[in-house]
Amino acid sequence: MPELRRRYVAALEAGDGEAVRGFFAEDATWWLVGDLPTAGEPYENFCIGVFTLRDGRIAAVREYMDTAYAHRVAFG
Repeated sequence: MPELRRRYVAALEAGDGEAVRGFFAEDATWWLVGDLPTAGEPYENFCIGVFTLRDGRIAAVREYMDTAYAHRVAFG
C-alpha cells in the first residue's frame, strides 16, 4: 500500500487534520513506547512507526522513539 502511505504523509505535511483522521479505522489504536513528560520545546523527532493496515485504512500504529534524546532536548 505505498500509495496510502504517500497520501497519509502528504496530509500530515499539509497539516490537514481532517484528512489525516480519515486514514484511520474507527477502532484504530496508537501505542507510543517510552516515558516522557510533556514539554513545549520543539525537537527533531527521530522515531519509527509500525503501521498495521486493514481494509485500506490504518488500524494500529506502534511508535518507537528515543525518549532519552527528547528528554535532553526538552529538559537540558
